[in-house]
Amino acid sequence: MKAVLFASLLVLYTSVLCFSQRRIMDQPNERARAAAHVLQTQYFSDENGTYPRAIDWTSAVTLEAVIHYMAVTKDLSYISQVDHFYSSQAAASLEHQQFDDMYWVSNSWLEAAKLLKFIRPDLSEKYLQRSRHFFSLAFTGGWDPSTCGGGQRWGPRNHYKNAITNELSISTAMNIFEYTNEPYYFDVAKLGVDWFLRDYKTDKSMFNQDGLINDGLTDQCTNNKQTTWTYNQGVILSGFTRLFKHTKDAKYLTLATDLLDSILKSYLIDPETNSLVEVCDPATRIACNQDQQIFKGITIRHVSYMLDIIRDTKTQVANIDSYIKFVKAGAEAVWTRARDPSSGKIANYWRGGDFSRLQMTTETHVAGLEALVAAASL
Repeated sequence: MKAVLFASLLVLYTSVLCFSQRRIMDQPNERARAAAHVLQTQYFSDENGTYPRAIDWTSAVTLEAVIHYMAVTKDLSYISQVDHFYSSQAAASLEHQQFDDMYWVSNSWLEAAKLLKFIRPDLSEKYLQRSRHFFSLAFTGGWDPSTCGGGQRWGPRNHYKNAITNELSISTAMNIFEYTNEPYYFDVAKLGVDWFLRDYKTDKSMFNQDGLINDGLTDQCTNNKQTTWTYNQGVILSGFTRLFKHTKDAKYLTLATDLLDSILKSYLIDPETNSLVEVCDPATRIACNQDQQIFKGITIRHVSYMLDIIRDTKTQVANIDSYIKFVKAGAEAVWTRARDPSSGKIANYWRGGDFSRLQMTTETHVAGLEALVAAASL
């Protein structure tokens, strides 16, 4: 009789424990914590201080994802790995890469400097210096008034005026300005945004009639009508909202909300999950290249930054509920559909499917982590 009673109690205890664990893992912070743990234990090399299967620019974006996670959750477990990455980053090589690559580096180290300002001021200062250095390289080398009336060209050896480089110059400049209060960075952002918005939604603008941003301009300085990648829509959101915050000019907030509204009405949203989808996602493991695999994470990160600014400024926004619903939907899709429960790794296609056919890389995991962090920040 005692044995039967003990067995019954053990079953009950196990059931309650499992239920409690499921409830804990349903919490946004814990989901983000689990995904960050997988990233830093399975994709980061403690020996080399790098993400060895990532490329230089996606490693910088990965660093910012870890910083964003620590800033939102207050879990500072990865400070030593961040500093190890600082020492191991291929900084000398990045100084000669594309200008957008330099901006990714600049913004990631700025976020690290902000996080550690009062915790480890020694680390914060050296991170800020690296951020400034790469920003200076990108802007002074990339601003080009010789074609299309200005704007940033993509890299040192070409004159392509693409969306992402120009968006990054604006958003990163405003981020540094907000942190340092140095007018130079505001002036750079204003110069960039005035150029970026010229001829808004005409053939000479990167904004198309659907309110989305195409990849860049042709040699004749007209919209090239190339792919509206998700990150081309996302990065500028934080730039617009910071400009609104510091100028009090409502047009910048309107630009941000109009763009996000356009995203939510577009084919960049999977109708089944209401989460982001890349045009290369719903296919086999060879579909999205290594760059494209991280785009959704960048987008949702800047949506998160935008919502943070709206909340911090106590600004009333008409469609705020739909924005919050969108962020939550992305996190739910990532956790319940795109995450392989056996490994904890996150796949590229947030609708999920056969994990043996989906892409699972550092970049796809970072994209999913950012969705989970964005939900945790609400």
